[in-house]
Amino acid sequence: MKTDWKAVMARQNKKAFRWPDGWDTREEVAEQLECSTDRVSQHLAPCIRAGEIEVQSFPVWDDMLKKVVRITGYRKRPSKEDRPSATADTEAHFAVLAAHKRNPSATAKAIQKNLPRRFRGAVTLDDIRRILD
Repeated sequence: MKTDWKAVMARQNKKAFRWPDGWDTREEVAEQLECSTDRVSQHLAPCIRAGEIEVQSFPVWDDMLKKVVRITGYRKRPSKEDRPSATADTEAHFAVLAAHKRNPSATAKAIQKNLPRRFRGAVTLDDIRRILD
């Protein structure tokens, strides 16, 4: 029995190129806004400029076309109150400890600047002080 390589590839690509949770497609947003898909970006432009809405293009496997296509997605950015605190996030916790270990005499502000980008907005100076105490 020969292996069906196309089926193997399609099955793996379907797993690898999935739509991310928490994001809405352009079609879903257009339906809610009661406008055409071409006008979604125009309607949301002020919210996007204000940083309230995030826009990103994702690679997604299309079963009909049998290839990866890019689909635009939208989501509401979480407010500072909705973001998890760094003490609850072990990855951020270890990032703070690693930054402190590299430079033990650094201030909380300097440690915050030396964190990886994904943690800089989420980790507050109070979080850093709490982690180091």
